[in-house]
Parts: sequence; C-alpha cells; structure tokens
Amino acid sequence: MAVNARAAWMAAGLLWASPAAAQGDDDADAPAAAAPAEAPSPTLPEHPDLDAAKAAYNEARYNEASRRFLALAQDLPEAPALYRALARARIYADDVEGAVRAYRLYLQIAPKKAGDREKVAAELALAERRLEAPLPADAPGPGADALAAAGPRATAGRFAGPDGAFGAIEAAVEAGFLGPELARARAEVGEQLTQRSQALLDQWWAPDQVASAADLAAAQAGWAGREAALGKPGDADLAGAMKGLHQLAKGDAAAAVETLGKVAPGDPRLRVAQAIALAGAGRRDEAIDLLDALRQTSADAERVTLLWAVLRKLAGAEDATEALLEAVRPPE
Repeated sequence: MAVNARAAWMAAGLLWASPAAAQGDDDADAPAAAAPAEAPSPTLPEHPDLDAAKAAYNEARYNEASRRFLALAQDLPEAPALYRALARARIYADDVEGAVRAYRLYLQIAPKKAGDREKVAAELALAERRLEAPLPADAPGPGADALAAAGPRATAGRFAGPDGAFGAIEAAVEAGFLGPELARARAEVGEQLTQRSQALLDQWWAPDQVASAADLAAAQAGWAGREAALGKPGDADLAGAMKGLHQLAKGDAAAAVETLGKVAPGDPRLRVAQAIALAGAGRRDEAIDLLDALRQTSADAERVTLLWAVLRKLAGAEDATEALLEAVRPPE
C-alpha cells in the first residue's frame, strides 16, 4: 500500500504506533488504558506459522502477511485475534473489502467486553468509508456456496474427492472463505463420517445385513480425505477398521490381517474379522486360536463358536462336528 495511505491511518490514531507493536507481543495490541470493567483484548493463539505471519507484517510485506494470516484464520477459525490481525494486514495491502469482512468477523466473535472493541469498530468504520460501494452486512463471503455443499454431501455418504464433503471444505478454503462456520462444517462432516463408519461396522457384524465393499471403500476414502482436508488425523481405530474391512471384502486377506491387527484389540467384532482374515490368508491355526480365546469372553459367543468350529472342521479336528452341533443347537 502507498506510504501516504499508511500515514493517513496512523494519523487517524486507529492503528498501532508501529508494525512491530502491532504484531509483536500481545500487550502492545491492547488499548493504552482499558476501563476496569473491560475484558482483555483477545490475543493471538499459538501456532507454528504465527511467527512467519508476524514477521511479514512487521517487515511491511503486507500481501504476504495477508495470505499468512488468512491461512491461520482458516486453520483456527474460532480465534478472533486472527481476524483483527488479518484485517489490519489487508488494509495495508489495499484489500479494503477483505479488511471489512475480517473486521466484521472479529467484532462478531470477540467477547462483548473486549478491551479493543471500540478501537476496532472505529477502524472498521474508516475502512467502510473507503469502499466504492457499501458491503451488505449479510453479503456472502468467497467460498460460501462451496462450504454450504459440505453437509448435504456428507449426509449422502460422499466424503472424499472433489465432489465429496471434504472436497467442498477444501474448495471453500481455496476460495478464501473466512469465518467460524468453517469450524462448524469441519466438525459436522467429521461427526457424520464417524457415525457412518460406526454404522458400517454394526452392519458388517449384523447377521441379516451386509456392508458392501463399495460402502466400506467410500468410508475408507473418507478418512483419508478428512486428513488431507483438515491436516490432522481422526479416529485412527475407526479409520483402520474401515480400511481392514474393505480389504477383507475385496479379498485381500493378507493386507486385512496387517491392518486389523493394529485396531482389533478391544473390539470383539474386529477380532472376528481379524480371524477371518487370518484364515483367508492361510493362517488357519492362528485364526482358530484367536477364536478359541475370544469365544470365552465374547457377548456373542455362539457366533464366535460356530466360526471356530467350522475352521476346526476344515482343519480335520475330530471334535469339530460336536462343536458345530453345540453351536447351532437351540436352547432347551
């Protein structure tokens, strides 16, 4: 931004005394004399990329600072101080509309008694006067339409890929979407993926239902898409269960043995899946031993015993027939 524009802001008394004060320590960001009833102004949250954003701002690289603070605000969309920092970087980068949007978001989510609300409101008013045309308060921001598609896609069981729910979130971020709705969309889609995966595990275990390979593949891809979109892993055990059951469904028993071995302990259903994978991989004795131990503790001992007896029958065990009859004999 031109030096005279920066000087105008400084003369108006609406920005910090210097860029170093602006993004340096948090105390420099607070009003000089806050009223006793005021809460402290929100401070910048810890983040590995924060120092680079502050350095870009303090060294007058405002376009870079804007990009970095935008990325931080998208990563931590419920941290109000990041919107304030982004707004000020955007003003210096001559992105007035973007600054107005960020200022409004700060005032929307910052505590009502934050010590700098009046100062930030004055900065917003000055920025709004610089707009060529008024920006309606309810004007949708960039990427709003993309983000709105995330929930319906998740409800339909579409999570991964450009046409999936996480793809919608990524598209919104790439378009520059800003706001706490980003956190809510991530949480909603993540919860729907969890519920969908748990339902598939229940479906796989239910005697009268089938979890299709296609549905398991979609869930597995969803967990991979979640990590790619959010940059952080989710429920590793549930993700592993979807991967292992999908491998089992498509006939890759050896891979399923390795995958399920990491996530099966603690869940008898997955232990059974692990035993089936072991048998399919030609490791029948290991499968029998696993089921023999499991049938002593499983809440569904009859089904476990039935599978154990079938495998023993296939192995030629002399007592397998009686075990089979015992497993299927109706209670007296």
